[in-house]
Amino acid sequence: MVKRKDDAVRQFGELDIVRSNAGVASFEHVRHVTKDALVLRGERVDRVFSLNNRGLFFIAREASRHVHHGGRIIFLSSNTARDLRRAPVAMIESTA
Repeated sequence: MVKRKDDAVRQFGELDIVRSNAGVASFEHVRHVTKDALVLRGERVDRVFSLNNRGLFFIAREASRHVHHGGRIIFLSSNTARDLRRAPVAMIESTA
């Protein structure tokens, strides 16, 4: 992400808009996450939370250095929370 941002800044001088909708998911369905399984699956859930939330922070940090004069930073979320029966639990919580 930093390289692409640097390339755009080099070419255009500043950024007018930065849009982010990237994220990762662990396809563990909420009904399959039991107390015993949390120990094993917890690492996957932690990875999803860490990547999705830290990713937003680093995108905002890098973009804010080059978005000026009415520019925008836009974060899109996932629509997986609309149907909890099929949605991966960690992705819902980390992108809501």
